[in-house]
Amino acid sequence: MHKPKMRPAARKKGGELVLFLFLAAFGFCMLYPFLWMFFTSFKPLNQVYTSGLLRHDWVFQNYAEVWGKVNILSGLKASAVFSVGLTVSQMLTSAMAGYAFSKIRFPLRSACFSILLASMAIPYVTIMLPQFMMLERFGLVTSGPWGYIIPRLAGGAATIFFVRQYCYGIPDSLIESAKIDGAGQGRIFFRIILPLLVPVVTIQGLFQFIYIWNDYLGPSIFLIDQDWWTIQLFVARFSSGQIGSAGAANIPMQMTVAVIVTLPLLALFFYAQKYIVNSVIASGVKE
Repeated sequence: MHKPKMRPAARKKGGELVLFLFLAAFGFCMLYPFLWMFFTSFKPLNQVYTSGLLRHDWVFQNYAEVWGKVNILSGLKASAVFSVGLTVSQMLTSAMAGYAFSKIRFPLRSACFSILLASMAIPYVTIMLPQFMMLERFGLVTSGPWGYIIPRLAGGAATIFFVRQYCYGIPDSLIESAKIDGAGQGRIFFRIILPLLVPVVTIQGLFQFIYIWNDYLGPSIFLIDQDWWTIQLFVARFSSGQIGSAGAANIPMQMTVAVIVTLPLLALFFYAQKYIVNSVIASGVKE
């Protein structure tokens, strides 16, 4: 007797069920560490490993103690200033460079862009020491945050590359029409090109904001003045016991600090989610 063949519709539903279960398991594995971090921040120290995720004594003093022992507000303020200011500066310079490399003809354009791409192969840590020595010679490392800010004002090669590729989708007729009307390059860029680059700039800016917010190596080298310490520096010193008491041994308080540091990024992601979707939909400009 022949076995009945599975219908295409049933086979499709079975494949969708397997895919759903796989994605659900993968999503749970990705989400569980964050859930453990969040709920552990409300546990007493003696119940970290002996109680379940939800079945434990709920305490809120961890947040009060962390807020009092760690200068959270100062760190959050410094991180916010650096992340917002440097992201805006980098996105603006990257947009200008990407537009120039794609739409403006100038001598050695291809050679300059090739050198820019080649710089992506150089690890940033290899140039941090020469960069530090140069900035220290000018007295910028010990004079507030400028030793950290100045090298990061311009956009990176990767962002310029993505903006350049996006600019190729902008019709040249828009630029030519603006030139006929008497507009210069500055007016063309700010009035026509920059609004069209909002999708790619939004996505790249979000990634850059997260990178600057989470950066520890750069601030630990270039930010000597404690008044400008970012939140990552406070977290590292608290976790190692340099700030507060028993920071390295108090797991709930460490998780509390991690929650406070993570919440702004989660809020930013959920706020920018609709812009990310719109950026994907707005894939280019058609003539």
